[in-house]
Amino acid sequence: MIANFVAANAKNIGLNEYEGHALYDVIQGNKTNINIDMVTGDNHSLNKLNFVILDSIDVDYVPSIKDIKDAANNLYSVKTTDNYTGIIRSQGVIDKNLIKSKKSGILRVLLSLLLQENTQSTIVRKLNSYARYTGLKKALIEYNSIFKSTHVLNLIDNMALRKAIRTARNRTEAYHQLQGLIRKIYRGIFIGESLFLRKLVLGIPAQASSKNLTRPLMPPAAPIRPRHLVPTQQGVGT
Repeated sequence: MIANFVAANAKNIGLNEYEGHALYDVIQGNKTNINIDMVTGDNHSLNKLNFVILDSIDVDYVPSIKDIKDAANNLYSVKTTDNYTGIIRSQGVIDKNLIKSKKSGILRVLLSLLLQENTQSTIVRKLNSYARYTGLKKALIEYNSIFKSTHVLNLIDNMALRKAIRTARNRTEAYHQLQGLIRKIYRGIFIGESLFLRKLVLGIPAQASSKNLTRPLMPPAAPIRPRHLVPTQQGVGT
Protein backbone atom coordinates (compact mmCIF):
# COMPACT_ATOMS: atom_id res chain seq x y z
CA MET A 1 0.00 0.00 0.00
CA ILE A 2 1.50 3.32 -1.16
CA ALA A 3 0.45 6.49 0.69
CA ASN A 4 1.79 9.56 -1.16
CA PHE A 5 5.02 7.81 -2.25
CA VAL A 6 5.43 6.16 1.17
CA ALA A 7 5.19 2.37 1.39
CA ALA A 8 2.80 2.19 4.37
CA ASN A 9 2.14 -1.54 4.45
CA ALA A 10 2.47 -4.77 2.49
CA LYS A 11 1.18 -8.32 2.68
CA ASN A 12 2.34 -11.50 0.99
CA ILE A 13 -0.41 -13.60 -0.55
CA GLY A 14 -0.34 -16.88 -2.39
CA LEU A 15 -0.50 -17.23 -6.15
CA ASN A 16 -3.96 -18.74 -5.80
CA GLU A 17 -5.27 -15.86 -3.67
CA TYR A 18 -7.10 -12.80 -4.98
CA GLU A 19 -5.57 -9.39 -4.30
CA GLY A 20 -8.91 -7.72 -3.56
CA HIS A 21 -9.64 -10.10 -0.67
CA ALA A 22 -6.67 -8.69 1.31
CA LEU A 23 -7.36 -4.96 0.85
CA TYR A 24 -9.08 -4.46 4.22
CA ASP A 25 -6.35 -6.34 6.10
CA VAL A 26 -3.63 -4.21 4.51
CA ILE A 27 -5.36 -0.97 5.49
CA GLN A 28 -6.09 -2.11 9.04
CA GLY A 29 -2.52 -3.35 9.39
CA ASN A 30 -1.12 0.12 8.74
CA LYS A 31 1.24 0.91 11.64
CA THR A 32 2.42 4.29 10.38
CA ASN A 33 1.19 7.71 11.46
CA ILE A 34 -0.38 8.23 8.02
CA ASN A 35 -4.16 8.13 8.20
CA ILE A 36 -5.80 6.42 5.24
CA ASP A 37 -9.03 8.28 4.38
CA MET A 38 -9.36 7.20 0.75
CA VAL A 39 -7.97 4.24 -1.15
CA THR A 40 -7.88 3.38 -4.83
CA GLY A 41 -6.66 0.43 -6.87
CA ASP A 42 -6.97 -1.29 -10.22
CA ASN A 43 -9.51 -3.92 -11.22
CA HIS A 44 -7.68 -6.50 -9.10
CA SER A 45 -8.75 -4.64 -5.96
CA LEU A 46 -12.43 -4.98 -6.83
CA ASN A 47 -14.66 -7.61 -5.30
CA LYS A 48 -18.29 -7.78 -4.21
CA LEU A 49 -17.69 -6.73 -0.58
CA ASN A 50 -14.95 -4.08 -0.44
CA PHE A 51 -17.24 -1.04 -0.70
CA VAL A 52 -19.26 -2.17 2.33
CA ILE A 53 -16.28 -3.37 4.37
CA LEU A 54 -14.22 -0.21 3.88
CA ASP A 55 -17.22 2.03 4.55
CA SER A 56 -17.44 0.46 8.01
CA ILE A 57 -14.05 2.01 8.92
CA ASP A 58 -14.78 5.38 7.24
CA VAL A 59 -12.46 4.76 4.28
CA ASP A 60 -13.69 5.91 0.88
CA TYR A 61 -13.07 3.20 -1.68
CA VAL A 62 -12.60 4.78 -5.12
CA PRO A 63 -11.19 2.12 -7.45
CA SER A 64 -10.07 2.84 -10.97
CA ILE A 65 -12.53 1.08 -13.26
CA LYS A 66 -11.04 0.13 -16.62
CA ASP A 67 -14.25 -0.14 -18.65
CA ILE A 68 -16.50 2.62 -17.36
CA LYS A 69 -18.98 2.08 -20.19
CA ASP A 70 -19.56 -1.53 -19.17
CA ALA A 71 -19.85 -0.48 -15.52
CA ALA A 72 -22.47 2.12 -16.46
CA ASN A 73 -24.57 -0.66 -17.96
CA ASN A 74 -24.65 -2.49 -14.63
CA LEU A 75 -26.02 0.17 -12.30
CA TYR A 76 -28.54 -0.58 -9.56
CA SER A 77 -31.00 1.74 -7.88
CA VAL A 78 -33.48 1.76 -5.02
CA LYS A 79 -36.35 2.82 -7.27
CA THR A 80 -37.66 0.84 -10.22
CA THR A 81 -36.18 1.32 -13.67
CA ASP A 82 -39.33 3.11 -14.87
CA ASN A 83 -38.29 6.17 -12.85
CA TYR A 84 -35.21 6.74 -15.04
CA THR A 85 -35.56 7.98 -18.60
CA GLY A 86 -32.12 9.49 -19.27
CA ILE A 87 -29.13 8.07 -21.14
CA ILE A 88 -27.80 6.37 -18.02
CA ARG A 89 -30.42 4.05 -16.61
CA SER A 90 -30.60 1.52 -13.84
CA GLN A 91 -30.43 -2.13 -14.87
CA GLY A 92 -31.82 -3.53 -11.64
CA VAL A 93 -33.41 -2.75 -8.30
CA ILE A 94 -31.72 -3.16 -4.93
CA ASP A 95 -33.46 -5.71 -2.71
CA LYS A 96 -33.93 -3.53 0.37
CA ASN A 97 -35.96 -6.14 2.21
CA LEU A 98 -33.17 -8.69 1.90
CA ILE A 99 -30.63 -6.24 3.33
CA LYS A 100 -32.91 -5.39 6.25
CA SER A 101 -33.63 -9.06 6.99
CA LYS A 102 -29.89 -9.82 7.19
CA LYS A 103 -28.96 -6.73 9.19
CA SER A 104 -27.78 -8.66 12.25
CA GLY A 105 -25.64 -10.97 10.12
CA ILE A 106 -24.06 -8.04 8.28
CA LEU A 107 -23.25 -6.36 11.60
CA ARG A 108 -21.63 -9.56 12.90
CA VAL A 109 -19.39 -9.75 9.83
CA LEU A 110 -18.31 -6.12 10.14
CA LEU A 111 -17.74 -6.36 13.89
CA SER A 112 -15.67 -9.51 13.40
CA LEU A 113 -13.39 -7.52 11.08
CA LEU A 114 -13.25 -4.47 13.35
CA LEU A 115 -12.34 -6.59 16.38
CA GLN A 116 -9.80 -8.48 14.22
CA GLU A 117 -11.34 -11.82 15.11
CA ASN A 118 -11.09 -12.85 11.45
CA THR A 119 -9.27 -11.62 8.38
CA GLN A 120 -11.09 -10.51 5.27
CA SER A 121 -9.85 -13.48 3.27
CA THR A 122 -11.16 -15.89 5.93
CA ILE A 123 -14.62 -14.31 5.93
CA VAL A 124 -14.81 -14.33 2.13
CA ARG A 125 -13.81 -18.00 2.09
CA LYS A 126 -16.49 -18.89 4.65
CA LEU A 127 -19.20 -16.97 2.80
CA ASN A 128 -18.34 -18.83 -0.40
CA SER A 129 -18.00 -22.27 1.22
CA TYR A 130 -21.06 -22.73 3.42
CA ALA A 131 -24.60 -22.96 2.06
CA ARG A 132 -26.09 -21.49 5.25
CA TYR A 133 -24.42 -18.17 4.45
CA THR A 134 -26.01 -17.87 1.01
CA GLY A 135 -28.63 -15.34 2.13
CA LEU A 136 -26.08 -13.27 4.04
CA LYS A 137 -23.76 -13.26 1.04
CA LYS A 138 -26.55 -12.06 -1.26
CA ALA A 139 -27.46 -9.29 1.20
CA LEU A 140 -23.85 -8.09 1.36
CA ILE A 141 -23.64 -8.06 -2.43
CA GLU A 142 -26.87 -6.07 -2.67
CA TYR A 143 -25.58 -3.59 -0.08
CA ASN A 144 -22.25 -3.34 -1.92
CA SER A 145 -24.05 -2.60 -5.21
CA ILE A 146 -25.38 0.67 -3.74
CA PHE A 147 -21.87 1.99 -3.09
CA LYS A 148 -20.50 0.73 -6.39
CA SER A 149 -23.29 2.31 -8.44
CA THR A 150 -22.75 5.62 -6.64
CA HIS A 151 -19.02 5.43 -7.34
CA VAL A 152 -19.55 4.76 -11.06
CA LEU A 153 -21.87 7.77 -11.33
CA ASN A 154 -19.29 9.92 -9.54
CA LEU A 155 -16.60 8.81 -11.99
CA ILE A 156 -18.79 9.78 -14.94
CA ASP A 157 -19.74 13.17 -13.50
CA ASN A 158 -16.61 14.27 -11.63
CA MET A 159 -13.53 15.05 -13.75
CA ALA A 160 -11.45 16.06 -10.70
CA LEU A 161 -12.08 12.66 -9.10
CA ARG A 162 -10.92 10.84 -12.23
CA LYS A 163 -7.71 12.91 -12.33
CA ALA A 164 -7.00 12.29 -8.64
CA ILE A 165 -7.45 8.53 -9.07
CA ARG A 166 -5.18 8.51 -12.13
CA THR A 167 -2.50 10.43 -10.25
CA ALA A 168 -2.62 7.96 -7.37
CA ARG A 169 -2.47 5.01 -9.75
CA ASN A 170 0.59 6.51 -11.51
CA ARG A 171 2.35 6.74 -8.13
CA THR A 172 1.73 3.06 -7.51
CA GLU A 173 2.93 2.06 -10.98
CA ALA A 174 6.09 4.15 -10.50
CA TYR A 175 6.78 2.25 -7.28
CA HIS A 176 6.26 -1.05 -9.09
CA GLN A 177 8.77 0.00 -11.75
CA LEU A 178 11.31 0.79 -9.02
CA GLN A 179 10.74 -2.64 -7.49
CA GLY A 180 11.23 -4.29 -10.87
CA LEU A 181 14.49 -2.42 -11.42
CA ILE A 182 15.81 -3.47 -8.01
CA ARG A 183 14.96 -7.12 -8.67
CA LYS A 184 17.06 -7.07 -11.83
CA ILE A 185 20.21 -6.27 -9.83
CA TYR A 186 22.03 -9.49 -8.97
CA ARG A 187 18.84 -11.45 -9.69
CA GLY A 188 17.00 -9.83 -6.79
CA ILE A 189 19.75 -10.42 -4.21
CA PHE A 190 21.36 -7.42 -2.59
CA ILE A 191 25.14 -7.93 -2.52
CA GLY A 192 27.38 -5.39 -0.87
CA GLU A 193 28.19 -3.63 2.34
CA SER A 194 27.69 -0.13 3.67
CA LEU A 195 30.38 2.25 4.81
CA PHE A 196 28.68 2.47 8.18
CA LEU A 197 28.82 -1.31 8.64
CA ARG A 198 32.50 -1.49 7.75
CA LYS A 199 33.48 1.32 10.11
CA LEU A 200 31.25 0.62 13.10
CA VAL A 201 30.82 -3.13 13.17
CA LEU A 202 33.96 -4.48 11.54
CA GLY A 203 36.31 -1.64 12.39
CA ILE A 204 37.75 -1.78 8.88
CA PRO A 205 38.66 1.49 7.15
CA ALA A 206 36.29 2.04 4.28
CA GLN A 207 37.00 3.78 1.05
CA ALA A 208 34.23 5.45 -0.88
CA SER A 209 34.80 3.58 -4.11
CA SER A 210 32.38 1.56 -6.17
CA LYS A 211 34.50 -1.55 -5.69
CA ASN A 212 34.27 -1.42 -1.90
CA LEU A 213 30.58 -0.55 -1.92
CA THR A 214 29.45 -3.43 -4.11
CA ARG A 215 31.74 -6.30 -3.34
CA PRO A 216 30.46 -9.14 -1.13
CA LEU A 217 31.09 -8.92 2.59
CA MET A 218 34.08 -11.15 3.27
CA PRO A 219 36.28 -11.59 6.36
CA PRO A 220 39.72 -9.97 6.15
CA ALA A 221 42.40 -12.21 4.75
CA ALA A 222 45.14 -13.51 7.08
CA PRO A 223 48.31 -11.41 6.93
CA ILE A 224 51.17 -12.77 4.83
CA ARG A 225 54.04 -13.78 7.11
CA PRO A 226 57.67 -13.79 6.03
CA ARG A 227 58.90 -17.20 5.01
CA HIS A 228 61.65 -17.37 7.65
CA LEU A 229 58.96 -16.92 10.38
CA VAL A 230 56.67 -19.72 9.18
CA PRO A 231 56.93 -22.64 11.68
CA THR A 232 58.41 -25.83 10.35
CA GLN A 233 57.48 -29.33 11.43
CA GLN A 234 60.01 -29.01 14.25
CA GLY A 235 58.22 -25.86 15.42
CA VAL A 236 61.11 -23.48 14.69
CA GLY A 237 61.42 -21.25 11.68
CA THR A 238 64.71 -20.94 9.83
